[in-house]
Amino acid sequence: MPTITIRVSDDVRDDIEDLATARGMTVSELLRTQIDALRGRGEETDGPTTPLALGDVQRLILSQQHEILAALRADDPGDVEYHQKRMAALQGGYTLEYSDEFASISPELSREDCRLVMDILDMFRLTSHALTQLSDDERVALGEDVRETLEFNGFDLNDTLEGHMLEYVRYLVSNRRWAEVEPRLSDMYDGGNSHCPMLPMYKRMLTVHQQIRAQRRADRGASRSVYEYDADDLRAIAAAG
Repeated sequence: MPTITIRVSDDVRDDIEDLATARGMTVSELLRTQIDALRGRGEETDGPTTPLALGDVQRLILSQQHEILAALRADDPGDVEYHQKRMAALQGGYTLEYSDEFASISPELSREDCRLVMDILDMFRLTSHALTQLSDDERVALGEDVRETLEFNGFDLNDTLEGHMLEYVRYLVSNRRWAEVEPRLSDMYDGGNSHCPMLPMYKRMLTVHQQIRAQRRADRGASRSVYEYDADDLRAIAAAG
């Protein structure tokens, strides 16, 4: 983790140390929370991400939006009251109440994790297609368990990260990307909920899949056959799972 060095007076240092002690934190922890606040990010939790603080302009814009929505919903007293409460919290700067404002906002899925999901879907696109190119005898020889392993089997909704990844898969499929995965998100497969962790297995399979492709590129260059798997390739990928 990178280090940032700043110079402050002795009085400021003493005040910061006293404040950190009063909050049961180290000075580094205290300063990190304030840096997160400046960046508009709150503490990481398993639930929605709520900023520790909002700038005056952000509060003004959000408050005005609630004012507009309250006017548009004037025929519904419940909605009007809801928006008026949000306005009061934002205008008053009651930071502990911001969680209601951001209750529907999920923590970010990092770019690395988004790419990982895409890599996994690409792998299963290739293995699923390869299965259709095998002869009947070759498919039988692979065995049902291996064939099932070579199909996308969702993510575990009981795991925060995997649940977020499953939502991303649904988003991608809804935008006609990796549309071939859609049947695996149906009620027959419980909407893609695997009910057990899948990411470690997918990562192991992905490693073998990428090794095979790298070797093919080294041997064959940019040939289309780089993306064509035979029964032995499929067994190796499934075995990693």
